[in-house]
Amino acid sequence: MTTAGARHVDGAWQWLRDLEVFAGPLPAFDPESAPIEPVRLFLSWLVEAVTDGVRDPHAMTLSTVDAAGDPDARMPILKGVDASGRQFAGHAFSPKGGRLACHPRAALTSYRPEHGRQVRVRGPVSPGSAEAAPPTSSGARRRPGPSPSWPARAST
Repeated sequence: MTTAGARHVDGAWQWLRDLEVFAGPLPAFDPESAPIEPVRLFLSWLVEAVTDGVRDPHAMTLSTVDAAGDPDARMPILKGVDASGRQFAGHAFSPKGGRLACHPRAALTSYRPEHGRQVRVRGPVSPGSAEAAPPTSSGARRRPGPSPSWPARAST
């Protein structure tokens, strides 16, 4: 480790406090002019992120809890969004699937530091069906296998 790196590790508390927070100008936001439907606002921000070349703009943080109430988070890819919720894919037998089966509630967070925006959705999560899942980019639908897919819906 370099001397500078060691200094940051040893003095992490102060070093982190010295970092600039939300550097640069933040975009103006007028809640009065925002669309009534939050999905339209979210989609307009997602389109802006794609247009601006933001890397992985459809990756989101999914936060759940396990049977003991311990929190966990991971980064699934958003597969769909509409007025009924957001859709992401997972496997029923994965750790994520087990946590959602135990406690079918989650928080889904989208953070765009480039735009100074964050969107958080939380609520019940329900398993979808493979048949209802949107087709993949090749046009094929996911097929259930040994680890069935759980296209879940996170409500707004």
